[in-house]
Amino acid sequence: KKGGELLLMCGPNITNATLTNFQLVLDEYGVTIENGVVFEGSNSNMLSGYPDFIIEEVNNTSLTNNLNMTLNLCLPDAGKITFNEDKLEELGVEYETLATTTEDAFLRTNLNQNSVLRTAEDSEAGECTVAAIATKTLEDGSTSKLVIYSNELFAMDMQVQINGYTMYTIDLYNNKDLI
Repeated sequence: KKGGELLLMCGPNITNATLTNFQLVLDEYGVTIENGVVFEGSNSNMLSGYPDFIIEEVNNTSLTNNLNMTLNLCLPDAGKITFNEDKLEELGVEYETLATTTEDAFLRTNLNQNSVLRTAEDSEAGECTVAAIATKTLEDGSTSKLVIYSNELFAMDMQVQINGYTMYTIDLYNNKDLI
């Protein structure tokens, strides 16, 4: 509330836990992270054989516009970020989308489901935001900024087996660059 900057890397709330204080922070920016994991339906936007490892091109934003390169982000088990469009003006918030899924994406809440394909239990996610920047204009004219990723695993040294090789999630695509 005093013009700071905040980086949030938060996974989807798959247990549907009540996170009152955490949600209060998100409410300051009109943000919610939906319950469920985003699966990519487009083969070219997922890690081979892992539809829950979504690969998305990072949009040109205030955070990335000085880079002269195309950035791709690989998020394992990402959530769906939504903005309360009706409250953004009242809150003084504007947002930029860093990364979105393709229109073929779907949201899975039952993680006991073994299918890598969309099932009747899954809901359509469509093009959904998985990373964004929210800028809030405060009463004194200063701004506060929230950079939010709907995933924390992409920034870790979690091991993943890909074609017989062990990789770390932070080393996939441009994950380290974006951190």
